[in-house]
Parts: sequence; structure tokens; C-alpha cells
Amino acid sequence: MRWKDFCTLSNINILGSDSLTSVHLPSLHQITMEILENRLKRASSVAISTDSWDSNGPYGKVVVIVFHYILHLNGKLQKFVDTLDYIPAPTSHTATMLETLIRSRVDERLLDDTMLSAIVTDNGRNFVAAAELITDNIRCISHTCQLALKELEEDTAVSLVIANIHSIVLSIRKKSALLHKLRSYQQKPLDPILPVKTRWNSTFDMVKRFLKIAPFIKQLFNNIDIEQGLKDLFPTHDDIKRLEMFINVAEDIVKLSTWAEGDFVTISGAAPYLFSILNKFSCRSIDTSILQEQFQFQAKEILKTKFAWLMTVPNAALMASALDPRYGHLEFLTGFEQNLIWDELEREAANLMLGISPIPGLPLMPCITRDDIQRQLLKLRVHFESNLAPLDTDPLEWWSNYRLGEPLLPLVQHLFAIPASSASAERAFSNSGFISGDGRENLNLLHVEQMAVIRSALKNPSDAQEIFAELHKRSEL
Repeated sequence: MRWKDFCTLSNINILGSDSLTSVHLPSLHQITMEILENRLKRASSVAISTDSWDSNGPYGKVVVIVFHYILHLNGKLQKFVDTLDYIPAPTSHTATMLETLIRSRVDERLLDDTMLSAIVTDNGRNFVAAAELITDNIRCISHTCQLALKELEEDTAVSLVIANIHSIVLSIRKKSALLHKLRSYQQKPLDPILPVKTRWNSTFDMVKRFLKIAPFIKQLFNNIDIEQGLKDLFPTHDDIKRLEMFINVAEDIVKLSTWAEGDFVTISGAAPYLFSILNKFSCRSIDTSILQEQFQFQAKEILKTKFAWLMTVPNAALMASALDPRYGHLEFLTGFEQNLIWDELEREAANLMLGISPIPGLPLMPCITRDDIQRQLLKLRVHFESNLAPLDTDPLEWWSNYRLGEPLLPLVQHLFAIPASSASAERAFSNSGFISGDGRENLNLLHVEQMAVIRSALKNPSDAQEIFAELHKRSEL
């Protein structure tokens, strides 16, 4: 008996594809959007992350926009990350076209253009130029790390060795017999891995895995008849030493990249993290070899070039660091640079707070003057000089409990809303790719967008509960 016949006999109501896509999916999407948009309108400041995706399918080029914001709910600061827009775009898009596209959606979603604190993009010229035409642009920390890693891989003494490793790994993975034999040598088998162009840190991962199983690959080459040309590609003892030094240096950059990828990681930690790496690369111990020192120096210079925007005072990332209870003393900056940051914070706070009452999420506050702002920032700066919080402190939780901080909360919400990377947009592409994968090529972009928005929202348990409660309520009407 067919499933459809069984459902008919059992009086089970099943949804047809037409009713699902024409009625139920739009209804659930509408409820989801109403809940997310109503919450977004309560924000005093919003940052967005954005990127484009070439679907290689019927949808063409798609631009995604993710909204990041902080609300003051029940005495606590809470961060929200909402993916609301998947927008079709021309394959070849200019900065002006991207600006128009992004601005139209931002204007549609936000009550006031001044609510937008920053746009986080990768380092693509068109996206950077488009963002700068609208507001402050923050470059994705993770993507910038990838550019630094790529340059380090290409410019160091290991570039040829890495190319040889790639050839070896490719040859082993192509032949199942070689792969099976390699596994048999290991107590806990690990396969060599190939880099994936679209996956961050994948070349680093390939080299690190190769070093881990290199003795077993060497054993494989010695025990099996393999063409001499492939054997000649195997790294020498000196090559292995160079690769180990490369990995030691690159690992710090990879850790920075990985740290920045979290949805709820704020930009406030980016500069302190970067400066700690630069300081580490500047230090030399008795055990540091000349080659290791060369790797560190080269990595340091590459990072300083790629992150020049982050090291330029003042900027939104450094201002966020000044408000972070873990880094507020800004010890990685000169006294002059620190003064510039705090002066800029005062100006930004004045722009945000003067004349704003009530502040969204807060009770009605008495009129705030510029002198009030200056006094509060001075108290905060003095506090941070001798009372830094541990590195595992949640800055939003700290500000929720800081009893003198209420007048500065709009400034905190403004700067801490900015994510450290555009990884949220990347994950949105993965989400839509999962929905429109093999066997679903007939879905149009509207349905993909609706399902992607719903799927993203349902990952948040509180959002899922609210969405289904509203759906149940409407179904009873």
C-alpha cells in the first residue's frame, strides 16, 4: 500500500507541495518575520554583516544581510543575531549597486539610519566600498587572517614543500588501496586531508595533519611500490623542521581567525588579541632559531599590513575595546592614542544619547548632558586602570551589573553589537545551501529565503517557542 493511500484510509491529513509552498510556508515565514522585525525595532543600534554567494544553480548571485543588535531585557544585556534577507543580485556587481541594495533593506528594517553602527564585510573591494558609502566599515577579522595566512604560505620557504604535500595527499586519496594501507599502520587511523578553496584554514589543516601522520606515510612509501617521482616529493628532514616552524607561527593566526567566527563574539576583543600576537612574534628567547625568528618577523609584518585599519586610531573596534572590562586600560596603545580613543567615545556617546529619551529597552531617564557623559567616561577609565576583569568575563554580563553604567548603555549597545567577523553571513549561505541542495533544484529563491529565515530562527529555542505559540494561536482563530 502506498503511503498516500494509507493516509487516506486512516484519515491522516498530509500537506501537498502546493499547499505547503503557497499557504503554510508563507504563513510561517510571515510570523517569523513579524517576531524578528518587531524585536529589531526595539534596538537602539544595529550592526550588519553581509556577503554574496554564487549558488552555481538557478538562483545565481545572492546577497545575504544579517542583523546584530543588543537589547536590555529584564535587567540584562542580550545579543541577537538575525538573518532576514537573501537578495538576488547581478553576477557582476559594483559598489554603487551593492550600496543601493544594502541601503534599501536597511532603510526598510530600521526606524532610523543613525541606528546603524557598522557594516562588517570581507575584504572584497566592492563590498568595502559599498559599506563605506553607508557607514563605518569593519573588515572581517577571520577573512583578513585568511589573507595573511595565504601570503605567509606563498612567501615563506615552505611554499614549494606545501605544494609537494598537496600532490602527495592527492595521490594517496585517489587510490583507495593506498588509503587503506595507510590506515592499517595507525592505531587510531587518520586520513590525509585536502584543502578546500571555500573553507578557512584548510591549507593549514592539511599541513598540520600531514605532519601528524608523516611517519606512517613514509612507511607506506617504503613498503609499497610507488613511482619514484612521488617518493621524491616527500619532505626532507629540514623541510619537516621548516613546516613545524611554519605551523607554530601560523597557529596563532588560525586561533585569532577561529575566535572571531562566533556569532556572539564582539569586535572589542579583536585589537587586544592582534596586539598580543604581534608582541609574541616580537619576542625572542635563547631557544628561538634564526629560521623561527624569520618566520615570526615575516608573519608580524604581514599582519601589520593586513590589519592596518584595525591599528589606526581611533576606530570603532578600539573604542569597543576601551569599553570592554577585560581590556579597558588599552595597554597596547600609547597614552596619546588612548586619549584619542576616549575623546572619540565622548563624541560618539553625545551623538547617541543627547536628546534621546527614553532609550529603547530602558526606563525613562533624566536629561543627560555632555558633562554627565564626560564624568561617567572618566569614572569608567579610572576604574579600568586598576580593576580589569578576568579574560573569561562576559562583557555584556559585566555591563548589566555595573551600577554606574546605565547612562553609557546606549554606547555599549552601539559598539558591542558589531561582530568580529562576517561568519554569520557565511553560515547563512551554508543554511540556504542545505535547503536548496540536491533534489531541490525546483525551489525558487523566495521559498529558499523563507525556509532559510525560518530554519535560522528556529535554532534559537526562545524564538522557536514564540513562533510556534503564535502559529498555534492563529490556527485556532
